[in-house]
This record gives sequence, structure tokens and C-alpha cells, in this order.
Amino acid sequence: MLVRKACAFNSLLVALQSKPFLFDKQTPVPLCILHLEDSDQDHLLVKRELSRLNDPMEILRVETLAGFAQALDERFFSVILADYKLAGFTALDAWQVVVDKKKRIPFILLSGAIGELEQAPARYPAHHRSA
Repeated sequence: MLVRKACAFNSLLVALQSKPFLFDKQTPVPLCILHLEDSDQDHLLVKRELSRLNDPMEILRVETLAGFAQALDERFFSVILADYKLAGFTALDAWQVVVDKKKRIPFILLSGAIGELEQAPARYPAHHRSA
């Protein structure tokens, strides 16, 4: 599972490196990442891989849907990274929270199992999926 996630992070790193976040065209703005993850090991993997960017960033980890919704209400995030299957809910439930709150934030769905991602198209048409 970690190997698959590591491959996904390599693609993510390339995408993030190609578009620097600048406030005044000279000063990098910290990338604010909301990480929906219930595994300590996977969260550490995300932090390690993203640290390779050598760019300023803040990563807030939440493990519950209530914590996710609260975080969205309290601050701005540049991107959301979400594990697919969490205790009692899935990333699709989190995506629905984003839609209901009318937030326009890139939502990247991460999964360690191919079978989990096969369920996503049945519930959300391709033009609604961000990952």
C-alpha cells in the first residue's frame, strides 16, 4: 500500500513544483494542505514526500469527518489530500462536505487499494471527480 501511495506522491510533487504559490510574485506563500488520513504511517509518508519540495508549507491532519468540516470552516487550504477509506466514512463523504460548503479546493484522492478507487466513478461522474 505504501509503495502505491509513494508513486502517487511522486506525481503530486511534480505538479506542485511546476506551479509555485506566490503572493507578490517574489515571496512564496506557504502551501496549506489539509490531509484527511487516519494512519500515522501514511501521514508520515505524505510529510516526508512533500518535504522534498523544499518549499514553505503547512500540513494539517484530520482523522474525522467532523474535524474535516471544522478545518474547512476555520481556514483556507491550497489542496486537500484524502485517503479513500477511513473509520466510518470515505473520501467521497468528505468530497460531499467540500461541495456542500461550496469550496473550490483541489481534492486529491489517495488510496492504497485499487478496489477502493473503482467505487468512486459509480457515485461521482468523471467531471465531478478531482482525483
